[in-house]
Amino acid sequence: MTAHDLATLIHAISQLHLVRDLPMYTPKLPELCNALATHPSWLAEPDPEDVYLVLASLSLLRWHHKPLLEQAATAVLNNKEARNARIMNKALMCAALLMHSSSTTPKLFSACAQRFASLMRRGELNGRVLVRLAWATAVANQNPDCQVPAGQGKAATKTVVRPFVQLLLEALKDKAQSLAASKPLYGSLAFSLRIWAVTLPSLKVPQELVDLRKQESHSSTVSDTQKGVTRILRSTPSFGLHKVQSEVNVGHGWFVDITATGPAGVKYAFEVDGPQHFAANDSTVQLGNTAIRDHCVGKLGYLVVNVTADMLAGQGIMQTNKSMADKQTLGAIKNAMAVAAGKRQKCTAEATYAVA
Repeated sequence: MTAHDLATLIHAISQLHLVRDLPMYTPKLPELCNALATHPSWLAEPDPEDVYLVLASLSLLRWHHKPLLEQAATAVLNNKEARNARIMNKALMCAALLMHSSSTTPKLFSACAQRFASLMRRGELNGRVLVRLAWATAVANQNPDCQVPAGQGKAATKTVVRPFVQLLLEALKDKAQSLAASKPLYGSLAFSLRIWAVTLPSLKVPQELVDLRKQESHSSTVSDTQKGVTRILRSTPSFGLHKVQSEVNVGHGWFVDITATGPAGVKYAFEVDGPQHFAANDSTVQLGNTAIRDHCVGKLGYLVVNVTADMLAGQGIMQTNKSMADKQTLGAIKNAMAVAAGKRQKCTAEATYAVA
């Protein structure tokens, strides 16, 4: 089987995913991905169209396959034919979504920034491409590799990321009216602006985009699982929590599933995250848009606690045995709080070491 055949099959599975439940079509996907990642012609010089098909498929399926991600990113950098706007944009979006991090990642960001800056100055990018580029750039900003693509430390962030984002905002300004008419595009742009409001607060956002963002509204259906977690947080004295609230705007339009105040005034942000927040084939790989959410909420002064689907009781138990479900949910919350506290302690220790 040729590399093109393998890429086409992977893409076909991703298209079936649009009309069928993913688990029905994934048994062969690991085998196909592994076969392509070791195929001689793919390793030597992958066809640019195959690179695009693979990147599009991995993004759509939320499928984290590090070798393929690395090989596709490398192909974009090394193959002149693959360095077109369509493929480069998809490569950046895929790397951001699936949290791909390697020595290639900053080079990819730098190459994309250079390429798209030139196209933006010539006015050659439409609104859809600009919004996708904004989303990928904003989400990738949480990844340290993408955050400092041309150097080390904060100075590189200021000299590389900030001017590129500013140029991107100016290009988006001219598309504001048409973007307002498209809910998906508007939603992606609003998400990017929320990220930058926290990560790059000194950006000069054009008034047209400020006005556009004012139209943003929050609507969310509170799941039974979230209601259960809220109830247990309120009814368990050992947590020492008060002011337990659901669907709270913690700043800049970031809504948190549940907030609470704990001992010593610690502000908690509980996020009840289902499978859609993680790679479909690896529940330990948090998707980039979820990771940047946690990053931003953390920057706003909250200790983020992720209560994940893996930690919680299965839906069957939730429906048939409330006592068992409550017990398992309580254990999941305790586990999640311990994990969050451990992460905070590690970050504090690293910051102290850096200062010392």
